[in-house]
Amino acid sequence: MPRPSDWSRARARATLFALVVWIPIACAGDARDAADPPSIVPPRYAGTLPCLDCAAIDTRVTLFAGDSFLLEEDYRGTTQGDRTYRSRGTWASLGDAASPTSGRILMLSPNGGETRRFRMLGDSALRQLDRTGRDVRSTSNTLLLREP
Repeated sequence: MPRPSDWSRARARATLFALVVWIPIACAGDARDAADPPSIVPPRYAGTLPCLDCAAIDTRVTLFAGDSFLLEEDYRGTTQGDRTYRSRGTWASLGDAASPTSGRILMLSPNGGETRRFRMLGDSALRQLDRTGRDVRSTSNTLLLREP
């Protein structure tokens, strides 16, 4: 029986290497790919804020990657009935120069609307601020809590 050439032995070794090493790795990769990809859910904060001329404002803020947001406000108990407003725009997170240890300021700048300000309380909540960026003096709730 003739001896296999060096070339055919090298091919046999390469094939065996592929079977032993690369196929299990490739199969493991396929198993990972078959799993659900991780979803990136944008942070969303919600709560009921006080209102001067209505019963309350159910508020939801969704911050998207980059710098866009969606603000949804349901005004309850207005003289014209319940009203829903949605606005989009850009957001920015800024340091608070007056009190750097009290948290960052989230500024929502709606397209064609008035800028809203919130104090970021870690990643878990936003506290409503007044038009000048100061804490709202109220006994009512001024927090929007992060939704899971």
